[in-house]
Amino acid sequence: HLDNDDMTLAQQAVFEGEASVAAFAYVLAPAGRDVRSLPDLVALSRAAMKMEEEKYDLFRQAPLYLREMITFPYVYGARFVQAFLQENPWADIVDLYSNLPSSSEQIIHPARFFQVSDKPQSMEAETKALRPEGYSEVIYSNVFGEFGFQVFFDHHLGIEEASRAAVGWDGDLVELVSNDKGDEAVVLASVWDSQEDAREFAEIYRKAADVRFDGTVAWECAAEGVSCSWEAGTTR
Repeated sequence: HLDNDDMTLAQQAVFEGEASVAAFAYVLAPAGRDVRSLPDLVALSRAAMKMEEEKYDLFRQAPLYLREMITFPYVYGARFVQAFLQENPWADIVDLYSNLPSSSEQIIHPARFFQVSDKPQSMEAETKALRPEGYSEVIYSNVFGEFGFQVFFDHHLGIEEASRAAVGWDGDLVELVSNDKGDEAVVLASVWDSQEDAREFAEIYRKAADVRFDGTVAWECAAEGVSCSWEAGTTR
């Protein structure tokens, strides 16, 4: 899914999550323990990945975004597959591959896949409507997803605010567009589970942008949390 990194990440999490859980199960078997009964596999997987990170200076020095995107399928995927196995036998895991998750939200919150099919909403019409006049050429488009936003906010504000801002995500689309003069703009549209979630996201997004541009951002909002544009220096 070249235009939807979030969906790709979610589906990779099934493959790598199954492999990680199988490894845990193999290690636990001699002790007579069941992987289904383990506590939060996110914490266990992160600890295992941390040990591996210590061996590789290049990975440890890589940007947070790259490190988190590389490890997400193993860390969160393991918990997702564990949640499946807590309700189903190992033999049925093949069923996951004929009905793969479509967002990182479903991986982070397994209940939103297994109990309620919370599929993301398309935002193509919204981004089209938000493009500045004359900016009709789409150079690039993609989906952040809940995890993508979480990592973005973590980079600027820390994990506590990052997690709070990303929860409630229900779909997004970001586009890089240009006009016939070669000028470029970025358009982002997102939808949230509630007005409170949307308002919280907008507030924290503004805070992250202010941190990114050292408080030089000038905001213009048609309606708070509904449609805003911002400018920092020559970056708009």
